[in-house]
Amino acid sequence: MEEIKQQKISEKIEKDTKIVAEDTLVQKAKGDKLDQKIIGKLNFREATTEEKEKLNNRVPAPQKEALKVCAKIFNKECLYPWYTIGSIAFLINANESKKQPDDIDIIFHEKDFSKIKEEFTKLGFESGIAQNTGCPYVKGKIKVLTKNEQGIEETKEIEMEAFGQKTSTPNGLINPGAINTNYNIVKNSLSENNLENFNILDREGQIELYFKNLAEEIKYFNFEASLEGYEKLGEKYYSQDKAGKFINRLANLFELNNNNAKEIIFKAGRISANDLEKRKLLKEFLNISNSFSENIKLGDFDNFKNDTQEGQIIEKKVLEVLDNEDIQDSVEKLKKTITSEIKNLINTYKEIKEELEISEKNIEFQKSFCNKIDTIIEEKEKIAKILLSDYKNIDISKNNYKNLAPYIFSVKFIQNYLQPFTEKIEKLKKESAKELAKELSV
Repeated sequence: MEEIKQQKISEKIEKDTKIVAEDTLVQKAKGDKLDQKIIGKLNFREATTEEKEKLNNRVPAPQKEALKVCAKIFNKECLYPWYTIGSIAFLINANESKKQPDDIDIIFHEKDFSKIKEEFTKLGFESGIAQNTGCPYVKGKIKVLTKNEQGIEETKEIEMEAFGQKTSTPNGLINPGAINTNYNIVKNSLSENNLENFNILDREGQIELYFKNLAEEIKYFNFEASLEGYEKLGEKYYSQDKAGKFINRLANLFELNNNNAKEIIFKAGRISANDLEKRKLLKEFLNISNSFSENIKLGDFDNFKNDTQEGQIIEKKVLEVLDNEDIQDSVEKLKKTITSEIKNLINTYKEIKEELEISEKNIEFQKSFCNKIDTIIEEKEKIAKILLSDYKNIDISKNNYKNLAPYIFSVKFIQNYLQPFTEKIEKLKKESAKELAKELSV
């Protein structure tokens, strides 16, 4: 019996070895055809020892297991290169980071879409065409069985989203392999099985992707866009709004560049050399960076007193951000504070408009309304100062720019939300004062 058992084990090992060997030949044959299929230039290299260590040490086991599932499908079915972007690629490219990967993001060639769609449909994934880019996609959750710290087995679901991009006509923020492009792709492995090999976009490519993402997202980080979004979606708007993600991209850019502000601006400038809109955004960031730890438009901080309960709560949260050595955690905390303030601005504006419409002909209301607006404006100006006042105590010698990303986020919130909000309610006050003057003259 024991001999039969051993023979079966030997046969299985031989079969598995043969499959892996055959798959290796298939992958090599695919690679030999790449030069004929890809218009632009893709430079492949093997991962360094350090990059392999980052994969092992930084990427949690559930994400690695889920990536194995993806790799087997993409490596078997794809005729064109595919690669991961997002948090897994970021953790391998960044020198230091405490960021936790939340999902898996993959780019593949759209000509492989039909096969990819067929395989992932078997796993319960949805598929379609993205409205904003026209990219075909598959997305869903991969269930993996892992052991927790206590050694107990548990099932986890890892979200995965993959987009198909063109190389003939660009349809994404970046299109490695497209005409007039030159990108570096790093080959890494999850095991000795070649089907579990995967590629990542290298550090330079990821810097370009984050900056272009940031440039798109920040367009909608403003009071008018938020008002419009809330009018369309109601409370659902807050869970669907992605504009605030630009701060996460900025934090990622800093960690990819050792918090070196000059290096980030130099590289982003090279990327946006022929794009006037992105150059304008970059100039804004440069101006904000130059004013880091200095006063800005809303006023001098000398003799400023934070004398409201709301203000003291906000200041406490700001100090938690500044005392935090983890840039990823600090921007998430600041995002919560800023998001809460954005909700407050939208609700306050709505209430003011409703009050004004209901009591339009009421003289007594119009008198108190003007006073109310003045009080609200004063409160918001205080919040602007509270958000920035503690930055004046930061030591930025030795190129210590860890807090520059939160600073930029705070300044953009003041410029894009607080100031437009106060301007809009000031306008309402003037209109109300005109109506009051008319009523009194009758």
